Amino acid sequence: MSLRGEDERMSGEKAPMSGAKGFALIIGGMFAVMLVLWLIATLAAP
Repeated sequence: MSLRGEDERMSGEKAPMSGAKGFALIIGGMFAVMLVLWLIATLAAP
């Protein structure tokens, strides 16, 4: 939920960079989710 608030704040402050920042945030979020899933898998694996 905090990520959505930060994204809205950033896009509101810098309109021209909203596209690039949004793209980077989406890619960063995807990598973060993959890292979290990998950590859970490694911890859950015997």
